[in-house]
Formats: sequence, structure tokens, C-alpha cells
Amino acid sequence: MGKVLECFLNYFVYIWRSSQVVRQWSATPVPTGSNPVCASQKPRFSGVFCYFLFSSLSFRLRQCRQRCKYSYKGRENECYTLCGNVSGGRIEKKVKSLIHYYYRGDSLRYYIADLHFFHAAMNVNMDCRGFGSVEEMHEYMIEKWNGKVRHNDDVIIIGDLSWGKAEETNALLKRLNGRLYLISGNHDYFITNKKTDIRRFQWIKPYVELSDNKRKVVLCHYPIMCYNGQYRLDKNGNPKTYMLYGHVHDTIDQRLIDRYQEIVRGTITRNMQGEMQQIPCNMINCFCMYSDYVPLTLDEWIEADKKRRG
Repeated sequence: MGKVLECFLNYFVYIWRSSQVVRQWSATPVPTGSNPVCASQKPRFSGVFCYFLFSSLSFRLRQCRQRCKYSYKGRENECYTLCGNVSGGRIEKKVKSLIHYYYRGDSLRYYIADLHFFHAAMNVNMDCRGFGSVEEMHEYMIEKWNGKVRHNDDVIIIGDLSWGKAEETNALLKRLNGRLYLISGNHDYFITNKKTDIRRFQWIKPYVELSDNKRKVVLCHYPIMCYNGQYRLDKNGNPKTYMLYGHVHDTIDQRLIDRYQEIVRGTITRNMQGEMQQIPCNMINCFCMYSDYVPLTLDEWIEADKKRRG
């Protein structure tokens, strides 16, 4: 009975502490960004619901931290990282993202590679992007990005985001919509600069395997010819794994990769069931110019890659 009373007391304490913050969120429209529909939407839940949402999350984090003290002595900080910081700022951020979810519905995941912000040589020489200046290139790419990505969408950047200094890159990151994730590329020197605000990224990794709508996605800045899960197909014979990469832009290297995939797909071998089948090979270059600098979903990249190949 004592634990039940303690639970209710904690709930009401956090309700009282969070009431002013949540009232403000309930009364103020969520920033609409690139989604004009949201501007006319009204809150789908009352302030009371917000109070309990906030207090429930706070209470659960507090209980988690208490367990850390008893079960992870000497490693409390690691455990706290898993639980999440109980300070108001972190909790408010989590709850605010939940409120955005209710306003905007399901979030989407996008992919894009080799934007090369602040890299003049890409505009003039290697890619020949055709902009009048680097500044014009920046504004066009940001407009394309924010025209597609909402604030609660996920964008995985498959390397070479920015050639700029830490201050320039920080200013850029503030202008881009979405929750950002970075697969580090060979030109992403900004991530080693202590002045860079890497908190803008949910994570920064050189290689990742993720699930996207019941399919595995292998992500690396550099193309991997023999990637994990390459041979896996569903019951209808559709590929269950895709390898998304960047780095090679629209160069002779990409032409060679296209030829390699044609050779592999045309090769017949015996699978583990003893049946003869063509070898799957589903590598997609998410080069930004292939999508006119717009981040795309996995299905959109699959279609874009088919059109590019003709």
C-alpha cells in the first residue's frame, strides 16, 4: 500500500512541476516546418493528458535511476545513460517529440549521401552541379531538404555531409529539419572538431545495419560488394536486404559498380535448398544528385535506382 501511495504522490508532484510547460505546448501550435497540413490542426488531446504523459515518463525514468544505484554499483553512469537523464531538459525534449508525433502522425525515414555542403570543388569540378555559387547551392539543397523532411522524420546521411568548419556546420545543422543520423564519410572532418555540436545527431557511426519495413538495410559510406544478408529473399522471391552507399558520386566507379551488379545478377548458382537461382545484388547509390538533393525513403530509392539504370 505504501508503494501505491508513493506512486500517486510522485505523479502529482511531477504534474505540478510540468503544468506550465505543457500548458504552453498545448496552447501553442507545433512548428509546421514543411508540412502545411499541421498549421490547421488542433490538439488531439487535452492538457490533462499531457500532464499524465509527462509525469509517467518522469516517474519511470526516476525509478530506472533508482534501480541503477542498487544493481549497477560502480557503473551507475552507464546505467543512467540507458535510462535517460532525469533533468527537466531531457524529459521535456522526449515529451515534446511525443507531442509532435501526435500532431504529425507516423514519422518517415529518409536516406541521402554526399551533399558536400561548403565544398566548392564539387560544384565546379567533380560533380559540375551548375550553381552560380556555393551559397546558391546551399540554399537550393536546404530548400529541397526541408520541402520533404518534417521535424519528426528521421534522415540518415550516408557520409560527406559538410566540408565546412565547425561554426559553419553548426549553423547548417540548425536549418535542417528532422532527426539526423550520420554514417561518417571520408570528408566529414567536422565531427573531430570539439567545437562541432554533434548533439544534433542521434548517432554517428561508420557502419550500421537497420530494419526498414521488414527489410534489412546495410549502410556504409563506401560500397560493399559482398554485404551481409545479400542472398536473403522473402517467400515471393523479393530481396530482404539492400546495401545503401555513397562516396563514388556519379563517376566511372559507379559505372563499374553497375556492371558488377549486372554480372552478379546474371550468375546462376545453387542455393542452400539445392535449387538453382540467380544471385541477388541490391546495391543503391544514394548520391544526392540522383534525387535532385531530396532525401528519399528506401522504396523511393529503389524506384529511383531502377529509373536511373533504365
